[in-house]
Amino acid sequence: MVYVVSALITSGMNVVSSGGGPKEYLRFIKTQCLPVGILFLALIAVAIVGSILSMPLFRAAAYRDLLTVEDGNCAEDIAEISFSEIPTLDKDSANFLGDHHRRRAPTYTYEEVPTWVDNVYTPELIMEQYDYHGTLINGFINSILGQRDVTVTTQGSNYIALNDDVYMYTGVTSANADQSNLGFLLSNQRTKETKFYTAPGATEKAAQASAMGVVQDLGYIATFPCCSISLASPLTSSPEGQYQPGQELRHGQCGPIPDRGHRLHRLRV
Repeated sequence: MVYVVSALITSGMNVVSSGGGPKEYLRFIKTQCLPVGILFLALIAVAIVGSILSMPLFRAAAYRDLLTVEDGNCAEDIAEISFSEIPTLDKDSANFLGDHHRRRAPTYTYEEVPTWVDNVYTPELIMEQYDYHGTLINGFINSILGQRDVTVTTQGSNYIALNDDVYMYTGVTSANADQSNLGFLLSNQRTKETKFYTAPGATEKAAQASAMGVVQDLGYIATFPCCSISLASPLTSSPEGQYQPGQELRHGQCGPIPDRGHRLHRLRV
């Protein structure tokens, strides 16, 4: 493009000033600019074809395998700890340590990320890649027609600390966008190791709405649910499909947790 514009301004004007008429000028443009124009159009065509061939329609397997998802087992994967054993740090100290590491830290590849790094893969990226995985699990055609075993993440995410790493948590629901979850994901934000845990229940949005309904007279707003896990005993429910008294409706729950009233989620004003 720079060459074409320069030719029109410099050499093209010389043709006009030397007595050449409009026909000579057009002939000059055709001679000098046509090869460049053809090359430019060819590059555009290659870009368009490449974009089309890289669409999920033609590369469903590649998109599906962007994220490897394993089936998880709460009792085997997650050790039960007390909240009193979780180390804490005030905000100012945490910011100081983070800034110190960021200024002094060298560049690492994804395979060499040190254990002190908490966040390499963002929740948005992990959720996007799982949506490809869950949607294209049985091919592109199935993602549109039939949608057998097609799943997607729910709206929103939260975090949980496990084994000195930070894991992103989000629910998984069917592609029919109903009000129930099939289970939830835990994904390591440092390594992108991702596991799916089967735990049927309401979606986070439905649970938030339910929680707000309980305290609607107080004007509270429910935050996105946190992943509360207890391994004390298997989860039981009444014949009507409701949780027994003394059990909280918390996503990712693998067993009953102590009765703390009927709070469903953390609330904020």
